Order: sequence, then structure tokens, then C-alpha cells
Amino acid sequence: MTQIEERHQLQMEALLTELRSLREAPSPLAVDPEPPAPTTSPTIPPISSLARTEKIEGPKPFSGNPAK
Repeated sequence: MTQIEERHQLQMEALLTELRSLREAPSPLAVDPEPPAPTTSPTIPPISSLARTEKIEGPKPFSGNPAK
């Protein structure tokens, strides 16, 4: 039983050492801080120049005949 306990203790120490090294190392998945905001705002055209004035006809009233 002593050999099992010694092996267990060595494994635990190895895991703790690895855990400590992982905590100290920078994460490769770490997100960079937010980039600084641009000093000039992008030029966005006014909505009125983007909108088209195109009229679309609505549906014709139902005549009561399902075939039509």
C-alpha cells in the first residue's frame, strides 16, 4: 500500500506543479484589450439618401371567388 501512496503523492505533486505553471503562463486564448476608438467618425450617408421612394401596389380586394 505504501508504494501506491508514494506514486499517488508524486502524481499529485506533478499535477500541482503543472497547474502552477499554467496559471503563471499567459493564456493563448486571452483576448486582447479593446482597440482604441477611432479619432474620426466614419462618414455615413443620411437615411433619406439611402431610402428609395418606390410605391408598391397593395393586394387587390378578395372577390369571394377562391379560383381567382
